[in-house]
Amino acid sequence: INAEYMGSCIESIFGITESMETRVEKPKKRRIQRILKNKDPKIHENPKSALVLKGNKSSEILTGVMGLFSLWKKPHVVKMRKSNPIAPFNDTKSLEFLTMKNDTSLFVFGNHQKKRPHSLVLGRMFDFQILDMYEFGINKYSPISSNKNPTGGRPLLCFLGSDFDTNPELKAIQNYFIDFFKGEDYRKVIPTALDKVISIIATPPRGEAPATAVGYSLKFRYYTVSLKKSSVVSAEKSPAPEVVLEDSGCRIEMTIRRTRPPTTELMDMACRKPKALIKKSRKNISRDEMNNVRGQIHMGTNDFNKMATRKFKVDRVLKAQEKEEQKKLKQERKNSNWSKAGSETAQEGDVEKPVIRVKRDREEREIFAKPTKKRKIPLSL
Repeated sequence: INAEYMGSCIESIFGITESMETRVEKPKKRRIQRILKNKDPKIHENPKSALVLKGNKSSEILTGVMGLFSLWKKPHVVKMRKSNPIAPFNDTKSLEFLTMKNDTSLFVFGNHQKKRPHSLVLGRMFDFQILDMYEFGINKYSPISSNKNPTGGRPLLCFLGSDFDTNPELKAIQNYFIDFFKGEDYRKVIPTALDKVISIIATPPRGEAPATAVGYSLKFRYYTVSLKKSSVVSAEKSPAPEVVLEDSGCRIEMTIRRTRPPTTELMDMACRKPKALIKKSRKNISRDEMNNVRGQIHMGTNDFNKMATRKFKVDRVLKAQEKEEQKKLKQERKNSNWSKAGSETAQEGDVEKPVIRVKRDREEREIFAKPTKKRKIPLSL
C-alpha cells in the first residue's frame, strides 16, 4: 500500500473525529431549548441560587446549620438528600458538574470527619468554575425558637470588627456573605419587609491579627425586627415607629480553617459589566457628593456694546449726535476726494470740470459731484 494513500486516509479519519467532537446539535424539544436559554448569559442575570449537599458523613450540628442556611436562601435553593463522596479542596470536577447540572452559582457543602469535625464549605462559581471557597469548623450552634420564622426575605447584614476592612481574605468572605444573602434586585423596599437582622462578628485568634483569615472566629447572631408605636408625641399625623430588635436565640460560632480566595483574572471577569449597562460619559457633566448633576458651559467673549441693556432718553440723544457727526465727516471726505479728482482731470485735459448737482432734503443737504467724460468724435478724412 502506498504511504501517501495511508497518510491521507488517517488525516481524513482524524478530521472526521475532530468535526464530530466540535459539532453541537440543537435540541429538538422545546422544554430543553427553554432550559438551555435560561442558562445562557443575560444582561440582567437571574437571582443566584445555592446548592446544599452533604458529604459521606454528617452530624446533627451540620444538618442544623445547613438547614438554617437553606431557610435563609429560600426560594432560591436546591437541596440534595443523598450523600456525595466529594473533597472540594482536592477534586473540584464533581462539584462543578453538580452546580452546572442544577444551574446554581453558590454551594454549601457539609462533611464530618475525625480529623476535620463539623466542617462547612461555602463557595461560589463563575462560568461553572470554582471562583472561591472557604472552609469553616463549627464550634457551637443553637437553633431558632419556634416562634421566629427565618424563611424568605432579604435580611440586613451587620459586620462588626475592623478586620473586615484591613484583612483581604476577610474582605472576600464578607463579599461572599453579601452575595449569598442578596436575593433579587428591588427598586423600592417596604419598611415592614425589613424584619430580619444578621450580625457577623470577627475576632482574631488569641487577640492577634494574622495576615491571613485562617484562625479567625466568626459569630453569627440572628435578630427579628418589630415596629412598635412611638411614645414621642409630635405634631405630625404619622410619626416614625420605634424599631426594636428581638433576639431569636440563634447562635453560630465557627472558625476559619482553609481558604481559597479568587484570582485576580477570574474576579475581573466575574465583575465585568455588559456594554448595554455601561453608561456613556457625557462631556462637561458631572455629579457632586450629594449626587446632584453639575454642568459646565463654555461661552465666547461677550461684546457689551451689543448687549441688550436698559435704554434711557439721554442715550438716544447722544446716539443721534454721534450719527450727525459721522455724516458730516463722510461729506467732508467726499468733497475733498472730488476736489482732488477734478484738479487731476483738468491737468490731463481728458475730463471736463465736475458738474455739481444739489439735492435738497428735509433735514440736510447732500452734494453729489459726478465728472462727465468727453466723447471722442472720429475724424473724417
